[in-house]
Order: sequence, then structure tokens, then C-alpha cells
Amino acid sequence: REIFSSCRFSQINDGTRVLYIVAGTEKGGSIVTWNTQTWERISSKYISRDKICAFNVSADGKFMACGTPSGEIVIVNSTNTHIHTKIKNAHLGIITALAFSPDSRALASVSLDSSARVTVIEEKKNGGLSLWFAVLIILLAVAAYFLKAEG
Repeated sequence: REIFSSCRFSQINDGTRVLYIVAGTEKGGSIVTWNTQTWERISSKYISRDKICAFNVSADGKFMACGTPSGEIVIVNSTNTHIHTKIKNAHLGIITALAFSPDSRALASVSLDSSARVTVIEEKKNGGLSLWFAVLIILLAVAAYFLKAEG
């Protein structure tokens, strides 16, 4: 029950060459990954409630970009297929084309409403966990101080 609409060849971190295919289902748009050596399906990732009408993969294979008829852009990290960035209302209408810069740091998109947009792709930092850990240590130190002062 999938309707394939577009595809791109690329490779993943371990050097395996893959074929990404955009598939439309009753739920919305998905990206299906196939191994090009064995032609076995590796994975399928649900991306959007809308169908995907524009698709591209960065030259280094790090990111995939999807555009929807409602004007939404979804940038997906290809290594773990998690959504990196989602831009609602990036355009007023159907996104017709997507293109990455050669260094994969920007994405150009054009739409049926005759608009063009360049989106800078920022690196996500995983410093949030260490910040929470530091706050927890400080709270434990304050609690130990008050327990020691009372007892």
C-alpha cells in the first residue's frame, strides 16, 4: 500500500550504498531505505502526515530533505533517520524542489507560489544532558549541606 514518488542514491556511514525512496501511505509520507548490494529493505521511517512532494539527499549523505504540499520542510539526519529540523509554513504552497549546498550547511527550496528560501542547517549540540547533570549535582550538594546543618 505504498506509492513511490521519488528516489535518490547515497551511502551511509559504514560505506554501504543505499537507495532512498519516498513512499506515500494512508498515514502520510515515509522514506524507505534499500541496500543496493542485496536489494533488501533496510528500514522505513514515517516523516510527515502530508505526502512528500520534493526530496533530496545532501552530497555527503548526511542529511535528507523533504518538502510537503502544505509548504513544510523536514530535514532528516540520514544516519539515524531522526528529524533534525522541521520548518512549518516555510512556503505558502507546494514545495517543488530542494537542493543542498555542496558542504551540506544550507538547503535551498522553491515553491509553486514563486518563492525561494535558503535554510541554514545548524549542528545540534548534545550539551543538554551534561547541563542537567551539573544541576543535579548542585542540588544534591545543597541538600547534603542542609541535612548536615540540621543533623
